[in-house]
Amino acid sequence: MRCAPLLGALAACGPTDPAAPREEQGIGQTARALESTLQASAETAVSTTTPPWSVDAQPTVAAGNGIYLVVWEMEGHDTPDILAVRVRASDGALLDASPLHIATGSQVSYLPSVAFDGANFLVTWTDLTSSPAIVGARVRASDGALLDPTPLRISPPDYLPQYSPTVTFDGTNYLVFWHGFAWLGEGIADHRLQGIRIRPSDGTRIESTSFHVAVNEPAFHAASQGGTSLVAWADGGVKAARVDAAGQVLDTPALNLSPASATQVRVAARAGEFLVIFNEGTSLKARRVRASDGALLDSSDILVGSGAEFPTDTGWNDASFSATFDGQDYRVLWQASRGGGRQLRTTRVSPSGTVEAGAEDGLAAFHAGSAGDWVGIAAQSPAHFLVTYAQYDPSVESNRTRFRLVGPNDCSNDVSPPLVTCPATLQVECAYGDQLAVDMDVGDNCGLQYVSNPPQRRDRSGTWTSSVIAVDIGGNMASCDTVWKVVDTRPPHLSVNGSQSLTLPYGTPFQEPGATGGDSCDGPYQDTLYWPNRIRVSGTVNPQVPGTYTLTYRLTDLAGNSSTATRTVTVLAP
Repeated sequence: MRCAPLLGALAACGPTDPAAPREEQGIGQTARALESTLQASAETAVSTTTPPWSVDAQPTVAAGNGIYLVVWEMEGHDTPDILAVRVRASDGALLDASPLHIATGSQVSYLPSVAFDGANFLVTWTDLTSSPAIVGARVRASDGALLDPTPLRISPPDYLPQYSPTVTFDGTNYLVFWHGFAWLGEGIADHRLQGIRIRPSDGTRIESTSFHVAVNEPAFHAASQGGTSLVAWADGGVKAARVDAAGQVLDTPALNLSPASATQVRVAARAGEFLVIFNEGTSLKARRVRASDGALLDSSDILVGSGAEFPTDTGWNDASFSATFDGQDYRVLWQASRGGGRQLRTTRVSPSGTVEAGAEDGLAAFHAGSAGDWVGIAAQSPAHFLVTYAQYDPSVESNRTRFRLVGPNDCSNDVSPPLVTCPATLQVECAYGDQLAVDMDVGDNCGLQYVSNPPQRRDRSGTWTSSVIAVDIGGNMASCDTVWKVVDTRPPHLSVNGSQSLTLPYGTPFQEPGATGGDSCDGPYQDTLYWPNRIRVSGTVNPQVPGTYTLTYRLTDLAGNSSTATRTVTVLAP
């Protein structure tokens, strides 16, 4: 037996064969408890009036004073709109009866980004109405008023195509970064990662032309703190450059953060440093950068999460993971493959760059269209943050923007389900008369009252599905399914009765001693009525002719695996 202690007085136990190879024992590790220190509110829709034929996409969020502004793109029969809604941080209540229409009508609007300046939010996006341009609008936090009914023109009006903005606030001004064409002189234009400063008071550009950060890098992100901003991007590795409050790029050439072959990056900031998150394979990694001089604060990449999911088709400034600083720790939001499906996960990273033990929390099953779907995270205070994502809604057969408010789990009103994960598929070798329970991860910060993990038979080949079910003390239930495939690939056991070498006096009739066999899946072949003629013998012995004869015994199990054994019989001369 093996048991995984859970919070409370329960234990999850399942039989195991100590001699079995690791690949047979569930997912190759003993079960363990994953304790969630967070409690996520019930999933909430940003709107109940979304047209049934529309599709929500690209959700993002920024934190204001006691509120969050959730921003997303709504695609429908008309041109895409940029919508927003204010969420009260204390209880997750929607402060707007219907979504705020930031960009609507004839505008073709994509790829929103949002930041807060202490009084208002600035929402930026790509306007494809004519030549693609970067535009924006300010939203007053106190009442949701749209301060710029006519969108602000952020990228210079030079009619060169510009795409995919990200906006941040450095304490004095907004900085907006994007990628697109830029004039290089003498009528020559080329792709550049560029930026510009925007006055919070009226939304006007401080620079008449954009400043250039790097050669065109479509996968980038930025964050600001204390008058310094860091822009990071993927370019045959992960690179970055600091920008000061005057709009001067401080790092030329760029800082080399990691050789990882990343396709996405995200940046979070705290006093004196930045945390840059990036993907490599199925791993999520990070590096810290000191704001004062650009020095790397870690000797190597920090592993933030494993089994992560990222889009296979890149090109836009995708946001399938996100990060923020909550005043105490960095919080990283990402998508992972768990329990046969996708989940939203958060990882807690300390200011010293340590991924805290037990700091990975599962927040929600994630059923949106693909691993490229955007997610957003913003924090109000330590362990208090909001996550937003697009969730598939089967009632309308499309994605809808959803959010969850997350805070410390004090168990006074436990609405978060237990965390239960198990392998999506499991292949094990058939074993006669044996049973095996799936190796699972299960836990709950407030305690569990019931865990069901029934052992499965291993004494027959086949494929079937079993479920692990957990119920916590608050009555919340979670489950995961495992598709079992029991196979019989091992040959049966076969041995001859008596000696493998016999001598027979001349003329003495030969009495066949026979053979005995069994199989790890079928069991012993002893019942001749149930196992008729399972062992076949080829070869004969003629006691009238001296010489050495070979008898071959062959046993084939029900799966078609065979074993052979031989016996030699020597007939002596008269």
